[in-house]
Amino acid sequence: MEEKKTQLTSVKVETDMFDEFKINTVKFKTSLNKLVSRAMDLYNTDEDFRRLINNHTSFNRDKNKTEE
Repeated sequence: MEEKKTQLTSVKVETDMFDEFKINTVKFKTSLNKLVSRAMDLYNTDEDFRRLINNHTSFNRDKNKTEE
């Protein structure tokens, strides 16, 4: 079986968000690599998903911080 070519990248993410994500990856048995690969595939192939992502401008945690 031929190996797929991959591209190494780096991104900066908010620490609090990443900490929460790490907990969820254990809970739901996934990884950042799986999430990114699947999200990129959906973004490239699903117009509704692309629209959802492009229109997503605020994070739930931002709303929670203002309510405290």
